[in-house]
Amino acid sequence: MIAIAAVSMGVMVACGPKGDSKENDKKTNATEEVTEEADSEEAEPEESYIEKATLKTEEGVVALIYAIYEDINTIYGPRDEDECEPNVGLVGQYLSKEFRELTDKIREIDANKAEGKGFDMNGDWSGLWHIWDPPFEVQNIDVIIDGDYGSVNYSLVKDGEGADMSYTVVYEDGQWRISDCYCIGMMTGSWIDRMNEYIEANQ
Repeated sequence: MIAIAAVSMGVMVACGPKGDSKENDKKTNATEEVTEEADSEEAEPEESYIEKATLKTEEGVVALIYAIYEDINTIYGPRDEDECEPNVGLVGQYLSKEFRELTDKIREIDANKAEGKGFDMNGDWSGLWHIWDPPFEVQNIDVIIDGDYGSVNYSLVKDGEGADMSYTVVYEDGQWRISDCYCIGMMTGSWIDRMNEYIEANQ
């Protein structure tokens, strides 16, 4: 939130030639206009990360990653007992159409399985974090894009410890989305391939 301080200015009236008075009025008006413009610029809200994720640039992919972990830290991080639980669906918000469809199929398969017996999904989707609990920091983001597709590598950090993370992304429905996961710490390989294999084995 941007706080705008109001400054009270005293106006002094002095005797002088009429020309000087008009010139002073012009200067005062010009100063007021500049101040109003500056205040207007300050009052404009900054774009959120998810809004910036609509940019079809490397900056848009970076914003996607920051948006994801901003939500993860809010949903799963520590909070006061009287705070309402945030209503944010990570799958619907950040994963590609193919990823969402496979996730839905796995949820159907695992609906009646005992905890720990189904596919390695925890809550919304555990592929977005490592073995720790939030909150996390994201560091060393490296992005490559080619049209509607790209890849992003970064470090996920918790209490000074880091894990390598690697995803592919797709520009879909007007924003960047995660299309596959290739690295979560020491675990590597296509998450999409794992999901397809699991679905095929459980049909």
